[in-house]
Amino acid sequence: MSDARYIVRLQNARFELGPGRWTIGRAADCQIVVDDSLVSRHHAALVCDAEGVLVEDLGSRNGVRVNGLRVSGQRRLGHRDQVAVGTTELQLLVGDCDVTPSVEKQTAQVLSAASSGSPVPSGMGVVVELVRQSVEMGRTQDALSILKNLCGEIDREQSARGVAHPVLRPASELVIQLGQSLPDEALLGWVFSAHQGVGALVDVGLAATLSGPQRALLRRNETFQRYLKYLFAKMPSLDPEHRAEQQGWLDTMEP
Repeated sequence: MSDARYIVRLQNARFELGPGRWTIGRAADCQIVVDDSLVSRHHAALVCDAEGVLVEDLGSRNGVRVNGLRVSGQRRLGHRDQVAVGTTELQLLVGDCDVTPSVEKQTAQVLSAASSGSPVPSGMGVVVELVRQSVEMGRTQDALSILKNLCGEIDREQSARGVAHPVLRPASELVIQLGQSLPDEALLGWVFSAHQGVGALVDVGLAATLSGPQRALLRRNETFQRYLKYLFAKMPSLDPEHRAEQQGWLDTMEP
């Protein structure tokens, strides 16, 4: 692997690419989640390997452009190359670009928004990545504050659109992950109310990652109790396999 650092700039944020494959798209399982109606669920990928970084079109509907030219298949990227997916642009920076000051700056922007009630100042997929980096840097309190702000923004957008936001799943995963070290009853309840608000059920696989202390917090949480009533009302309409999965998870919530 080259000693060079590879930084992706997306809107007001920057984050460092580690070795491997970084999928770009609207789907929640993408590493770079983009809230753009012209972007496919799995639109493109950035591949960071021993030779550098390349971009690959994953058969997207609207294609990938590098410096204004449409890419067919794969294309190796250089310093300051612009990658466009839908109406969203990313830029690759190569060299000794220090990502930490940008994380510091972006963290300050989001924390400022959290205190003022303003919207998240960048694409929400980027803010999810910012939370992950804050956790990795040991800045759990900052990560918690950013995550609370992000959850509020997801609520506002879901309320306006009436459908699940693309970053609902990764944000929910982060709430549970962060809650292992910083339990927050209100945030845990948010995972369930955010799903209920758009007529969705929390994935059993995600709910199964709750720790014992988190389950104990939820048993006394009013928001979670409302979700349980919602779940019980939906159970008869579920197919047998899905109903059995949900019931199995409910059994684990018993004290």
